[in-house]
Amino acid sequence: MKHRALLLTLVFCVTGSSSWSSDLPMDPLSDARARGALTLTDSFRAAAQLNERVALAQESLTQAELLKRNAISRVLPQLTLVDAYYRQNPVTVTNAGSAVTVSDSRNELRVDLTQPIFHGLRDQSYIRYAKSNIQANRYQLDEARRLIYSDVAEAFYTALEHEGQIRAFEEAVAAERERYREIEAWYEAGLARKTEVLLVKSTLDQDEANLARIRNLLSSARQLLTFWITVPVDLPLQDDLMLPENPVPPLGGEGEAEALKAMQMEARISRSDLRQQVQEVQSAQYQVSFARGEYLPSLDLDASAYLDRNNYSTFAEQTDWSALLLFSFPLYDGGRIRSNVMTARSLLRQAELARDELTRQVELEVKNAFLTLQSDLATLATLEASVQAADENCRLLLEEYRQGLASNLEVVTGQNQLLSARINLAHQKNQVRIDWVALKLTQGLVPEGTPPDLWISPPPNPPEKSES
Repeated sequence: MKHRALLLTLVFCVTGSSSWSSDLPMDPLSDARARGALTLTDSFRAAAQLNERVALAQESLTQAELLKRNAISRVLPQLTLVDAYYRQNPVTVTNAGSAVTVSDSRNELRVDLTQPIFHGLRDQSYIRYAKSNIQANRYQLDEARRLIYSDVAEAFYTALEHEGQIRAFEEAVAAERERYREIEAWYEAGLARKTEVLLVKSTLDQDEANLARIRNLLSSARQLLTFWITVPVDLPLQDDLMLPENPVPPLGGEGEAEALKAMQMEARISRSDLRQQVQEVQSAQYQVSFARGEYLPSLDLDASAYLDRNNYSTFAEQTDWSALLLFSFPLYDGGRIRSNVMTARSLLRQAELARDELTRQVELEVKNAFLTLQSDLATLATLEASVQAADENCRLLLEEYRQGLASNLEVVTGQNQLLSARINLAHQKNQVRIDWVALKLTQGLVPEGTPPDLWISPPPNPPEKSES
């Protein structure tokens, strides 16, 4: 008999991580601070590195990669060290006047091997599903970046718009203060009425109040930009978007339909959410193959190597190893497998319907963004002409008033029209840039000037063919 002097315990831990890791700078705005201005690209760079929405998508990708490891482990052999200690009450067996006492304890140390041989191709389908799921999560990560870019751009240009409005109000307030000093001097000299002074003073007070309101709106817009990029925005904003001279053909212009059709086709190819949904369809096909594999037989190998046996029979103690081939074939399971297959096919149909609906939605989004940019470009041209006309009108009215040819009310009205035109122009300029970003994003394209490594994940492997 072998006696064991020490109880062996084997702990085998396999650790690994495919978590999102890259050499990110401690301060994602270091380049912007060195430059002294924050651009849209700087803002997106910070958001792509630090925003929780992108990080959550990256964690989903990490989990998908770990799922693939789990799927591969299902076809690999499993080795287990087993130490089994058994104990019972002492038993004495009497046979023909002789008594035999059976040992009340025994111990066995062995290594068990389990090797799946054939499981109806379910393991292979599971591995293919895991690979497809990884690609889907890569597209999901790209989609998170696309959406965060949209939010960052809107907050960035809203802040720029408020800065333009502030400049317009500051110029108007400065002119109105000068006008107020002038009209007061005229009133004291008996050349203007009190009502004229009060009208100018009322307009000045209202515009100063509006200036304070716009400054508060600018602070809120900067706070929203800080929320998206997760870093305090304490730098001047500088627009770096490369806007083409003619982003889209004008309404009714030549090549309008062809340009829209080309953009919709580009969106069907490049949109990350649509590519993700296509990948979801492929994953659902692998799930159908996995469910159908339960109809097929399975074959497994179970083997054991006995390292030590204590208080066993002589036959058992002289046995060094054993092996078992286990074949099983489902004959009747109450309809469980059929239900699983039908459920998987239903999920596949759902994925296909979601893909088809998203395809139509993407085409509609591109068309809406295209038409919105067309309309806003036409409005921008009109507003630019309006500002020029209002500026000229205001200057002429002021000269005519000093010559006694125009009333004070006409001058105030002209100044208000100029201020309103400038505010509308500042809004429209930034709206056109937001529209251009939206049109690029609806196509799934990188806005000009954006570093590709911050936008698109590594290209996926060619999709595998699903088994029917």
